[in-house]
Parts: sequence; C-alpha cells; structure tokens
Amino acid sequence: MPELQGIKLIEEKVATLPTGPGVYRMLDGEGTVLYVGKAKNLKARVRSYARPTGHNNRILRMIEATRDMEFIRTETETDALLLEANLIKKLRPRYNILLRDDKSFPYILLADDHAVPQLIKHRGARTAARLVLWPFRLGRGRQSLAQHIATRLFTALVLGQCL
Repeated sequence: MPELQGIKLIEEKVATLPTGPGVYRMLDGEGTVLYVGKAKNLKARVRSYARPTGHNNRILRMIEATRDMEFIRTETETDALLLEANLIKKLRPRYNILLRDDKSFPYILLADDHAVPQLIKHRGARTAARLVLWPFRLGRGRQSLAQHIATRLFTALVLGQCL
C-alpha cells in the first residue's frame, strides 16, 4: 500500500482529531518539521488544509510535502498559542515565517516598581518587578485592546489567577 501524503494523509488524520484547542506539526518524509500551527479547534483547522482550493502556492507545496502529522492537545487556546510560539522558535520550521525570528513573544505587563502601577507592552525577558498579565496578541475581529486588558486585569487581580 502506498504511503499517504498531502491531502489524503490530512483527510485520514482529521478523522481522529478532537475539536478542542491544540498544536499541530506537519512533517516531511525524513521527519523534519515543515510547519507548526495552533488551533482553537484542531479538527476544523486541520480539515481546512484538505480543501481543494483557496491555498497559495507556498501552502500547496507544504501540503504536498507533508508525510506525517503530530498533534498536541492543550487545555486552552492560550496554551496552544504559547506552545506554538515556543515550538516555532525551537524547531524553526521552513514554512513558519512570522514567529521564526529571535524576538520573544510580546506580553502585557503590570509593572509594580513605580508609585503607580503601569501597564506596559513588553517584548523580552521578564523582570521580577513585573507581573505578566497576558500574551499580547489580538486577532482580526477580536475584542479591543482596552477590553482585553480589562478582562485580564479582572482575572489577575480580582480572581487571583495570574498567568
């Protein structure tokens, strides 16, 4: 039986995937990671690669080169986002172009080393005088930055669930 690849492989993998959040990796024939992606719904995201149309040439080449896929289920979409960023930095997959640089992931921090605490958008190493509130990433069609910060502040300060 011939080895599955590309769209046929993806269609087979979709059948066993959960609908929750997670990270997926596409691998070539040698086991080299081609791409790392995250999804709030693994099944739906991976299924989108099996569509016959709507992909640019770069994505079509990636799909065709895919010989295996690996999946990591996460508890939350935020966990998937952070895991994806870390895996991209570690593995430097050929088809991930946005997060492959050496920059750290941006965060919203609460700096408590001043008389009045300050909210700061920060990229780089965390310092002891700062409380990390949330990874800074707001996608298209999502809540405004002000709503995002208010939600994170409430969660961190009122509920005591700092991230």
